[in-house]
Amino acid sequence: MFRFRSIHAAHLSVIACLTLAPAAFAQTAEKPTAAQIKEAKRDASDAAKLIKQKKFDEALPKLQSAYAIDPKPATLAQIGTVQRELSQNVEAYATFEALLNHEKATAKDKKTAQKNLDELANLTGLLRVTVSEADAAVTLDGKPLTAESLAAAIRLNAGKHKVEAKKEGFEPFAKEVEIAGGSEAVVEAKLAAEVKTARVRIVEKNGNDVRVFIDGKEVGAAPWEGELDPGSHVVEVRGATVASPKQTIDVAAKQKVELALDASVLQGAVKLTGTPENAVVLIDGNQVTLPFEGSLDVGTHRIEVSAPGFASVTREIVVTPDQPTFESFALEAIEAEEEEDSSGRFVKPGLLIGLGIPRPSGEIAVKLGDYLAVGGQYSMLPEISFPGVDAKLETSAIQGTLRVFPFGGSFYLGVGGGVQTLKASMTEGDISATSDLSSPVVTPQLGWLWMWDSGFTLGLSLGAQIPFGDDPEVTASFNGVPVPPAGEPVPAGIPQDKADKANDLRGKVKDAAKLVGKTPLPQIDLIKIGFFF
Repeated sequence: MFRFRSIHAAHLSVIACLTLAPAAFAQTAEKPTAAQIKEAKRDASDAAKLIKQKKFDEALPKLQSAYAIDPKPATLAQIGTVQRELSQNVEAYATFEALLNHEKATAKDKKTAQKNLDELANLTGLLRVTVSEADAAVTLDGKPLTAESLAAAIRLNAGKHKVEAKKEGFEPFAKEVEIAGGSEAVVEAKLAAEVKTARVRIVEKNGNDVRVFIDGKEVGAAPWEGELDPGSHVVEVRGATVASPKQTIDVAAKQKVELALDASVLQGAVKLTGTPENAVVLIDGNQVTLPFEGSLDVGTHRIEVSAPGFASVTREIVVTPDQPTFESFALEAIEAEEEEDSSGRFVKPGLLIGLGIPRPSGEIAVKLGDYLAVGGQYSMLPEISFPGVDAKLETSAIQGTLRVFPFGGSFYLGVGGGVQTLKASMTEGDISATSDLSSPVVTPQLGWLWMWDSGFTLGLSLGAQIPFGDDPEVTASFNGVPVPPAGEPVPAGIPQDKADKANDLRGKVKDAAKLVGKTPLPQIDLIKIGFFF
């Protein structure tokens, strides 16, 4: 069989791939049958007619099909000729190169192949691509290049071609190259590390000896140049006696920014004192604490001083460069306003939501002074089903609550009283059993309620729900027909085994209802959130 020189299939068209594939077919396939040989001859004959009619695009696939069955050098020569007529010069070069190396090619075939190769060499050119990053993704005219394609020169049609290379963490590379017929071009794809910062240069307009501060941190003397992360930054310059106003700049990756600051604005010394100590002070909206001593820009500044339990004070000060500014604040204590009832104790209504076991709850409560709170609570567990069985359970409770805060703080002892409702059902095929149980409950508990001045409240509680009801009533049915309890006559139409099974299911539901509805359960609010007005 024949062998041909290195060809880069990644850059040949589908037609070229079809042209070269038959060589491998001829090496590995079994000998074609008579019917296949006949089909190949018919395709070759049809192709010859189409070539006479200059329908080269229709003739090419028939020649390729014929060659795939019967790989004759003459057919390969026809394929190359048609490809040239279709201006598929790269593909034609590969075809004639294959003809030159065909084991059955005659001297005339080789001469024809070499003549075409010489002509096509002047209509095409070679391109070598080197990449600085071995694992970069490289494309040529939008088509990916494999490692094999990059290992040797790639034959291309004369004209412009585009090479691109990409790799995460590097700037993308793109270059357009002109390939001249009969020549070889080289593209070196050198990938540079991706730029993720902005290049910033800061100078002082007047040439003053100043230091550069970015986001409150000193970075060096002006002029200063360096890299900044994308986003907003506060920039200023400061000297011994001069400073510039703070300026906010927004920078983006790869951006180049040059900023000239004017450090002609002087600063003055400022000292703020007062009572209570550690009161919160806002200087033009920036927070410090008393006492404060430092420098501020020359001009007018707004000072706000506040502390819990004291009346706030707002004042404007004027800072000058030649004389220190001193201000003292004495805040006056104020009494918190409380809504009082006729007995002299404050009353605060509120809403509480508890998330816990066995049910989430909502409550309307009223705080009566520091030591007492009453309320009404409703809790509900929506209908739940159990995996693996056709069983459902739904429970709710409504009760009044009383809380006593023995120390006047957040800790309390409490009790609730009300009614619990339980609904349970279970179905097994055509048999079902249901239970309704309502029982009085008492809920002793202890807990904590932390209430802020705003009225926002957080809490938790620990307790137990103790029921006092009778045994639950359970009904059973077969296909919707009630089944009497065991020992009573079974109605006609209900098989005895179905009645027995129904009573067995009745017992299961009753036991489950008793377990949930008559057993003391923990009453725990893992978190209680609310607001008192």
